Amino acid sequence: MKAVKRKVDALERQAQEDQQEAQKSCSSGELQVGVSADSMRSKTLRLTGKLEGVKNQVQALDPESIIDISEISRENFITVKGLWKLLALLKQKNQEAQTKCSTLESELESVKQKAQDERSTFESELESFKQKAQDERSTFESELESFKQKMHSKCSTLESELESVKQNVQDERSTLESELESVRQEAQTKCSTLESEFESVRQEAQTKCSTLESELDSVRQEAQTKCSTLESKLESVKQEAQDERSTLESELESTKCSTLELELESVRQEAQTKDSIKEAAAAPAAVTPPPTAQSASALSRSLKNVRQRNSFTACLSTDLRTPQIWDVQLLPGGRLLLVDWSKDCVNLFNTQGQHLHTLECRSAPYCLAVLDSSSIRHAVAVTLPDSSAIDLLEVTGDDIKVKRTLQTSRGYDAVAASKNNTLAVGYFSGPNIDLIDLGGRVLRHICSIGRPRYMNIEDDGYLVCSTVYNKIVRVEVGTRTIAFDKSVPQIKDPSGVNITSDGSIIVTDGQNKALHLVSSQGDWIKQLWSVPSDGDQDDKLWSVSMDGSVCVCVTGRGSVFVLDYS
Repeated sequence: MKAVKRKVDALERQAQEDQQEAQKSCSSGELQVGVSADSMRSKTLRLTGKLEGVKNQVQALDPESIIDISEISRENFITVKGLWKLLALLKQKNQEAQTKCSTLESELESVKQKAQDERSTFESELESFKQKAQDERSTFESELESFKQKMHSKCSTLESELESVKQNVQDERSTLESELESVRQEAQTKCSTLESEFESVRQEAQTKCSTLESELDSVRQEAQTKCSTLESKLESVKQEAQDERSTLESELESTKCSTLELELESVRQEAQTKDSIKEAAAAPAAVTPPPTAQSASALSRSLKNVRQRNSFTACLSTDLRTPQIWDVQLLPGGRLLLVDWSKDCVNLFNTQGQHLHTLECRSAPYCLAVLDSSSIRHAVAVTLPDSSAIDLLEVTGDDIKVKRTLQTSRGYDAVAASKNNTLAVGYFSGPNIDLIDLGGRVLRHICSIGRPRYMNIEDDGYLVCSTVYNKIVRVEVGTRTIAFDKSVPQIKDPSGVNITSDGSIIVTDGQNKALHLVSSQGDWIKQLWSVPSDGDQDDKLWSVSMDGSVCVCVTGRGSVFVLDYS
């Protein structure tokens, strides 16, 4: 009985293990749908076989022995009952597993059917695609064949055209080669001709060079002779100048003494006049007119003889353009300084018309003024409006040099030399006339008038200028008082102005090309001179300059007239 009990216990343990394994298998089957149905079926059959074996063993037992066992031990009976329950549970689980296996088989069959359907669909689509690809390939092959035919025809056409072009090029090449050969022959002929001509020209040039060398030697000898003569003349002139200087110094000394005596006499006369006025203070005094400038008739008599000495044209042999002369200044020694606006230069001539020197300016010059400078010998100021500058020139002998350049605040046009190393300068827009020093600094403003053209300053401090509005203006520089600002009917186009020793004003009429005399009050006296009628009718008389008894007038196109007056 102990052996049966041990066997039953072993069967119970085996049944429990199989139950646990079946539960695990069922759980695994529920979680993993893909568990093989054959594995579940084999496990179920194995359990069923084991249970059948247990049943057979139990049935093979002697009933009396079972009763005896039940009577002896209740626990064994309970164990057999649990085993039957376990067997029933295993049958139930086996049935469920078979059901799930059937379900899985049906699902697998449906999946297989669906896969078979999709495969059929894919195969049909693949067959359709193959057919479409075959059709497209056929179309492409036909188009390719057509393209090949077209290209073949085009290649044939191009080959024929290329052949014709080759033939044309060959023909043109032959033509050009023949023309080139003819040109080469002609060039060789011309080269031969030119070589012969060049040889003759070279022979002629050598002959001329020999002649020029001989002439140059003779000219050199003549120049040396003239230089020696000029040196001797220069030495004599220096000696004469020294003698004249000594004479002038002695005359100056005597003149100073005479001047001092005259001033002393005038002071004495003035003192006597004041005493007489004091003595006759109670009595009515006779009204005497204030001292005025020389009367018009007296001036007319004093300048009644004006005659033309000579004339010339201030043009150089190298000039390519007609000159435009704006201003002239007569210097000591019979030299003329002319401003040529068109060629940006200042030219030096003598009164006989001989050109002495040319000074190039950095911009177009306009007006000239002679300075009384202690630092520059024979100093002349020239305005450069476009450069806003004034050049101070030194004119010695036949040479002109720029000694200093004054940079000004504006581009002044007109200029006149004042005392104490100052310059009166005029500008076309207000304020018009300023007083500057020789450093270019504005000392003060003199006056505002209508666009000054030419200016000059008297020894007594009066400034006279002409304007573009056909007026003549006289201003006292010290007090900046305008003495008169008027138009003179007899002068249509007042331009250059100059002042004589007696205070009268000489004015050029640019339009009428005449020289007029005006009193210090601005009254017209008479016409002194006019340009001969055989001159250029479109030319204008611009500037005038005086030195002693010599007067020089210039026109815009370079005609220079040297006048004598007495």
